[in-house]
Amino acid sequence: MRARTLAVLLVCCAGCSRVELAYPWLDWALEREAVRYLRLTGEQRAALANRIDDYHAWHRATMLPRYAAFLRAQAAASARGPITAAQLAAIDASVAELFRQTLTPLVAQTAELLAGQSLGQIDHLAERLAERHRELIDEATAPPAERFAELAEDYEELAAEWVGQLSEAQRAALLARVRALHADPGPWLAERERRNAALILALRRGATRADIATLLAPWWLGGADPGAPPAYAAYQARFAEGMRGLWHGLALSLDADQRAHLARRLGSWAEGFSAAAGVAQR
Repeated sequence: MRARTLAVLLVCCAGCSRVELAYPWLDWALEREAVRYLRLTGEQRAALANRIDDYHAWHRATMLPRYAAFLRAQAAASARGPITAAQLAAIDASVAELFRQTLTPLVAQTAELLAGQSLGQIDHLAERLAERHRELIDEATAPPAERFAELAEDYEELAAEWVGQLSEAQRAALLARVRALHADPGPWLAERERRNAALILALRRGATRADIATLLAPWWLGGADPGAPPAYAAYQARFAEGMRGLWHGLALSLDADQRAHLARRLGSWAEGFSAAAGVAQR
């Protein structure tokens, strides 16, 4: 149901052999994510499984080769020498486009599924969304020292996985940007609550598939959202800029060994996606 979760599932896991092994489980993972929020009838569950099978086949045949080609190009660029600001801007645009291509089919399919929910099923969805929102509030309102320690660990582990051991200067810069980036989760939580309420209200009013798709598209794919308050749009722009600064700053600071590590990791992922796509085509 959530774009970020779906995006993570679509990436699967790192390494050539692990991607090839994990990718066949994508359909199960997507269905599990859907039934986490929806109470489906047997007929709806079967229809969902068919939609996911179709999406899984399309994704393997269409998107995995695109991921692999993109990652090979970035691996080659990293191996050639220092990364430039112009290269990073091009990478940002490519990643955004791949993300859009990946999730676009799911907007229509999710809209079709939600349009068929009964009033009782809509109530169930509302309860599950509210439950998840309470969990996020608890996480966001944890003591700052605890919250930032966990965030710092997550970001450091991710960075080290891709580029190897960080220098003290790189680590300090990364942690400073993480703290600034996540200093105030309030606007994000408020917008998430607004979107949950807007979706449930639309469903209870009998929104059509087209109506629901129009509602979901800016949430999942980006772009202007006419329902978002100006304060959130400003927050979103600041957050996006902060995230770019975080990863761009690290990328521009890589030494030769870190760039070589990155090139190997990117190449490994490219091989993994190619292998998973090959499994689907045999």
